[in-house]
Amino acid sequence: MKKSCFTLIELLIVITILAILTGMLLPALSKARTKARESSCINNIKFFSQGTQLYAVDFGVSVPVVYCDDSSYITGSWWYQNESYMKMTGIELMPTEKQNCARRFLCPESRAYRYGIESNAEHYKEYKKFASPKNSYGRNITPVNNQWLNPKVRAVKLGKLKAPSSKVDFIDALNGGCRIQEADPTTTFGVDELLNWGSVPSTMQKVYYRHNNRATIAFYDGHVGQATSAEIWNGSSDAAFEKYWDLSSGY
Repeated sequence: MKKSCFTLIELLIVITILAILTGMLLPALSKARTKARESSCINNIKFFSQGTQLYAVDFGVSVPVVYCDDSSYITGSWWYQNESYMKMTGIELMPTEKQNCARRFLCPESRAYRYGIESNAEHYKEYKKFASPKNSYGRNITPVNNQWLNPKVRAVKLGKLKAPSSKVDFIDALNGGCRIQEADPTTTFGVDELLNWGSVPSTMQKVYYRHNNRATIAFYDGHVGQATSAEIWNGSSDAAFEKYWDLSSGY
């Protein structure tokens, strides 16, 4: 009985078909991975937002301050250095430095998620799974007339804040705080944040549109969404400022 076998032409046809199918599937797989990372970021930023709500309940409707240069008020200057707040998020914290949290709770597209603790110090090596949330998310520090308010401690009160469902609390960012001016996509430092990290100013506080040119946002009412620069910046327009960034009614 004669055995059947593939001819060279038939093998080439099969290989070609497989190559075509692979080429068709890869974009779909890439899109699915991108969507999964977006979903993960949305879920993660909710933890920080929930901490805002819980903190307000425990501290007389005042949310944790974004930044404070009065060291007698809280431990550390920034929100991620406020241990009381960080514990309320329910996120696993680094045992030795509470301002760092488990990377799995950070934006999967962020440098912090991918690289963790940046220092090479020996005592960090045990805690590579932890990183600072400031490299994933920033908080709204847009004050009235773009100037710091007095007194030094700037604590928004949820009960006074008008339209909290549209006011930015947390947002995808390259540092711990963001102003409306820094939502400008044309001036955002670190378009490739991995390559440019070492050359950008230490004072940068920029919104980062990580997800298909959109930023993930946790609003002051606790819900999470995404927005483009055309919505939350739009040339630093008055409309964008009043809708998304102006917290003056909450002080």
